[in-house]
Amino acid sequence: MKAFSNVSAQTPAQAVSLAEDARRAGHVAAFAGGGSDLVNLVKERLVAPDVVVSLQAMSAQARVTAAA
Repeated sequence: MKAFSNVSAQTPAQAVSLAEDARRAGHVAAFAGGGSDLVNLVKERLVAPDVVVSLQAMSAQARVTAAA
């Protein structure tokens, strides 16, 4: 499995910023949140991120609601 850095985002804007920073540095970023199976995809070499942006700390965005 390829080694990668793990960073945690507190807000959606910070998640985007962390991914953009990685890209500007020439790295590949991937997002991981609840229900994602990113680690297995990395183990199987289907994806190869340099930086994984964790979305788990964004508890305020933890649910999906229907708009009226």
